[in-house]
Amino acid sequence: MYRKYLSGLQNITVEAITKGLSNLSVEDLNHKDTSKDTDHVSKTVQECWKSIESQLVPSSKNDSKRVPELEYGWKTVRVFVSSTFTDFYWEREALVKKVFPELREWCEERKLYLIECDLRWGIPSDSTTHQTVSTCLEEIDKCIAETGGQPFFLNMTGERYGWIPKESEIPEETRKQYQWVPNTSITFMEVLHGAFRTGNPNALFCMRQSDVIKDIPESHLQRFQDPDPLCQKQLKVYKSKLVERFSKEQVFSYSSKYDGMTTIQDRETVVIGELDEFASYILQFFKRVIERKYPNRKEMKSPSYLEEEFMLHRKFVEQKANVLLSREKELQLLMDYALGKPVTVQFEMGTEGQPMSRDEKFWTSDLTGDPILCVEGKPGYGKTTLLAKVVQSISEHNNVSVFYHFCGSTGSSGNVNLLLQRLLVYLSQVLADTSVLPQEEVLEEEYRTKSWDDFREDLRSLLTDLPSSKRSKPILLVFDAVDQLQTSEYVTHLSWLPPVFPPNIRCIVSTSNHPPTVCRIQEHRHYIMSLQPLDRSASLELIQTNLKMYSKRLDESHFSILMESPCIDTPLWLYVICEELRIHGDFRSLTMKVKSLSSSVQDLLKAVLDRLLTEDTTNLMKK
Repeated sequence: MYRKYLSGLQNITVEAITKGLSNLSVEDLNHKDTSKDTDHVSKTVQECWKSIESQLVPSSKNDSKRVPELEYGWKTVRVFVSSTFTDFYWEREALVKKVFPELREWCEERKLYLIECDLRWGIPSDSTTHQTVSTCLEEIDKCIAETGGQPFFLNMTGERYGWIPKESEIPEETRKQYQWVPNTSITFMEVLHGAFRTGNPNALFCMRQSDVIKDIPESHLQRFQDPDPLCQKQLKVYKSKLVERFSKEQVFSYSSKYDGMTTIQDRETVVIGELDEFASYILQFFKRVIERKYPNRKEMKSPSYLEEEFMLHRKFVEQKANVLLSREKELQLLMDYALGKPVTVQFEMGTEGQPMSRDEKFWTSDLTGDPILCVEGKPGYGKTTLLAKVVQSISEHNNVSVFYHFCGSTGSSGNVNLLLQRLLVYLSQVLADTSVLPQEEVLEEEYRTKSWDDFREDLRSLLTDLPSSKRSKPILLVFDAVDQLQTSEYVTHLSWLPPVFPPNIRCIVSTSNHPPTVCRIQEHRHYIMSLQPLDRSASLELIQTNLKMYSKRLDESHFSILMESPCIDTPLWLYVICEELRIHGDFRSLTMKVKSLSSSVQDLLKAVLDRLLTEDTTNLMKK
């Protein structure tokens, strides 16, 4: 954030930039102290802390607040990361690529959606000082609002205090809003706003031990040490104040090691290693404070195999539904169909072929109803995300009951028998007007000896009984990626799917252009929704909105590069691109990173796997 903050400053030489110094480093080196007199520096620091201490909230008002236990559903957990940038590249890499992925999985088990606020890049280079400062502090505001004033906050401090802006560069409105303290750095103002002022119990301060400095080559020392006397004094006092203000658990001193030099994107960089203790402490700390903030969110009872399958599908849908898609028109059409509205000419009626695998005599009944709706499209076009959004939206309507099965969502989801078990249990629940799943021993006894024909007979019987039942809610059945079922290459593929469903039941299936599956679908009366490539405006919106979730923005030059890719119309490619850019840690090499992204989905996924293999220090992935 500081690099952008200083983008408008003058007196930054081309030579300095060419040598690889960030704008922040250059300004720190060129910063002129108002006085070299030690007494004057000490007096300035004292005045700062007098002002700071007048703003402090008594610790008695800052006991850790728990979220009421009766609050359910997914919640967002933001962790704001604060530090100077030129000296904490490797720590931030450890956070983004090791700590946060594991913490994210841990959070997901508790229906918590983790977003890390890592502002190493994301503020356009043409941003003003005001815009940059506001972006940083407004991100902390979001974290504060979501936690009742106690944001999850991580600060890393070494031997740099950070750039101190002139008071005139901070608009009066911003100074008042955030109680700006003159002669302090932007990094410190983040700390003051997010943690220090309130004695935030959810804040962690990681202090890197200074002995690593002695091994760093002199030519790179300016990236790790502040030469300015005021910064040095402020840093020394700041460290001592942290120890006074926060518990021992919240102030962690860690060791690290100079591990030589490396080249990143054609730029020579100091390597800081031996960060395992650093990463482990942060992970465990935030697990504790998040658990304290949101207690009892993990289900303790061991579920039956069917309960677990239902839970995993539900979790999958909740995750996929949060992925941005830019297919609002298609979503609305599917919603209209799902809610039982009359089908318009928006859907193409597919050609009904002769049944090959479906036993017409077996399915003969008086059932009449709507044709199924088939969503088809190439892999990566967003079929799964689209159907997940439909399921999530429909689930919020109390007047519609929905069953869904997403092939590929679990290790067993391609098993047709398991799909039918889930479907039969669901329909039985509807008939019995209950949401309670049968006990595992009952399920085992009920389905262990059933044959394929038994499953189909049970399904036919339930569908026949539904119209005469007392149920009042319409039903939506969703089967995603049926081309991934284990029977996809057999003649019996989809033979369990009825030719027509009873009134008040609508069914949506999705498939890629897999010939056997397409042929089986054509044996049914069906509507077709063919997903087309995204137009460029939708692709642009998807990138912008996705990165905005993590407080990041690309420059116009970056968008121009991406727009030239032949995959710009593929949602999967766009999503992976955003993820790769999101975790990229060096703004100076961002343009090179954008240019290096592969032009096909397959090549991009291979590049991601290669990166993961390179970053895997355990070698478990290679095995």
